[in-house]
Amino acid sequence: MHVALYTHSVVPVRGYGGTQRVVIWLARGLAELGHQVTLLAPIEVRENVRARAAAEAVAASNGPIGRVEYADVRQSMRNGGGPACLRLRVVLTEDELAGTNPAQRLTPELHERLNTWAERHYRDRLAPADLADPKLLDESRAALDELTQILDLGSGFYPFQR
Repeated sequence: MHVALYTHSVVPVRGYGGTQRVVIWLARGLAELGHQVTLLAPIEVRENVRARAAAEAVAASNGPIGRVEYADVRQSMRNGGGPACLRLRVVLTEDELAGTNPAQRLTPELHERLNTWAERHYRDRLAPADLADPKLLDESRAALDELTQILDLGSGFYPFQR
């Protein structure tokens, strides 16, 4: 599978960066599972010499991100949305659509199943002491196991399922 990850900042980060670090960790995990990863960055990164050099270095580093693509997201950002609100619409050809997993297409039915799944598996609060509770690991694995079934990801998607 080819996955595009978006970040509004330059990666890698040094000494800071919450969401930027998550992008790198996610890219590593996806690459370890055999997926091709592209970083989708705002056009401002391409226009800034230092930022572009950093982004291109990430892609050339033989790390989890294989290439960088740039998108103009100024309108989305000006309309009150931040990076978390960014919506990128990618139109697939018929052949590309045929190559996707129908169980992973967001339909009203899938939306309802995912809401039901989240209500059943997510705790309404989590205290630091809960992190020491072995039941939390069991609950998390049960939730992920069910999610892989809902999305038809196959058995053995996560290491604990193998």
